[in-house]
This record gives sequence, structure tokens and C-alpha cells, in this order.
Amino acid sequence: MKSVDYGTFAERLAAREDRWSLMTEFQKAWKIPRTGAAIVATATLNRAEKRLGFALPLALREWYQLPGNPYRLKPRIFWSHMVWPKELAVWPARATKKGLIVFKTEYQNCCEWAFRVADAHLDDPPVYYGTTDSEAGEKPEDWQLQSDTLSGFFLQLLMVRSVDFACTYHACKTKATTADWKRVGKHFADLGFPPWLEYGEKCRLLGGTDCLLLTRTNPPWGSAKDLVLNARSSAARLRATESTGIKWDHVQDIKNPF
Repeated sequence: MKSVDYGTFAERLAAREDRWSLMTEFQKAWKIPRTGAAIVATATLNRAEKRLGFALPLALREWYQLPGNPYRLKPRIFWSHMVWPKELAVWPARATKKGLIVFKTEYQNCCEWAFRVADAHLDDPPVYYGTTDSEAGEKPEDWQLQSDTLSGFFLQLLMVRSVDFACTYHACKTKATTADWKRVGKHFADLGFPPWLEYGEKCRLLGGTDCLLLTRTNPPWGSAKDLVLNARSSAARLRATESTGIKWDHVQDIKNPF
């Protein structure tokens, strides 16, 4: 197995030009299926655009039609529902340019992700995080920016969820010590994504050789943990453990994560 150094990932993310190549590389490295996904017909996308009254962002159209779409191949990884073209709608219902188009929702509807109608003309628009739940009382302007691009959002979502739901050589720690944090800062690099807001405003995705590390996770549907590791091999997990000196609360090998 060829090693992958995620210590340089942030540079590659910042320099990327092709929207989906980094995702394909990640799928290959972590043995996530990358061929054979059912695609949404072009006619279906065209009908959705006609109903909405505007064109969908190019990146969203591409996502619906990716032959290697990881959501279509292994939806369990994503712990969320995709909003399909026939279900896309402007929220609030009477909003125009100030409205949002929700395209993804968390399984238990704890949160949603959307792009702005005003940004629909962009090839790869920003993605916002919030909820349409009437009890929350949020307005479109209350939603927070999650990602500068839609394609970047899908890549981050896949990588974040892979730590939790496609884990192979797993380890976690509920409460990290000051020494733990210092060693994490020394041995792991930030992958260049913004904080993953669903898990908390301080949640970051870090990486090392053949491993990913989520920090300060506090998902709305689960328990909070300071450190969650997923490694590509037991050797990679051992290296991360020895280099940081972290005493994990839980260590597990999962042979068939899907």
C-alpha cells in the first residue's frame, strides 16, 4: 500500500483546479468505491431548472452525474440525505434572490446545507449551514458559511464522515490533555478546510501519514470527543500513537466499514 501524506494536503486543496480529482484520489486511497454510480438524467436536471426558473450551479449538476459519486455508491458514509432535483425548492417559499436552495440534510434533520439563489449562476457557489426548521426561527441571513465552494463542501463532508463512518483502524479520546494538544499540533497538519460547523465551531480536520484526525467533535446526534482518528493501517495508527503519546480511550479495528 502506497503511503499518503496528508501533511501537504492543504497546499494541494488550495491549488486544485479540477473539482473532483482530489475526491477520486481519496476514494482510491481509502478503498471507497469510485465507479458504477447511478447518474441523474440530464432531462431530469433540465426539468428541475425549468420548475425553479433558473439554472443549477454547474458543480451541482456534475455531482448528480458523477459516475464515481461516493454518495450514490456508499450513502451510509455520509450520514445525511441528498435532496434530488425533483425535490429542490426555494426556501422560504416566497423568497426570490434572497432565498436558499437546500441540497443536503443531516439524517435526523439536525441541520441542512444550501446555496443561495443569488449564487445559482456561479459554477461552484458557496455552501451555507443552518436549518429550515420553523421552531428554530432562522432566516436565510442567519445561516453560516460552511464552504467557499460546493465541490469543496462535498470533499470535506466525505473526509469528515470517513473518520466516523468509514473507519478502518479507529481510535478516539474524549478529553485530550494539554500535552496531547501540543503533540497533535506538532505531528498533524490542518487539511485546509474551514471548521466543520455541524460538529462545532472549533472542529477541524487534520492529517498525517496515512491517517486523519478530527478534533473537538460535538455532533448534534452523538457524544463529544476531543480526538477521533482513522488510519489506513494498524501500522499508521501505531505510528500516530507513538509520535503523539496519546493514550486512547477506545481502539478498534473494523474489517468491513461499509
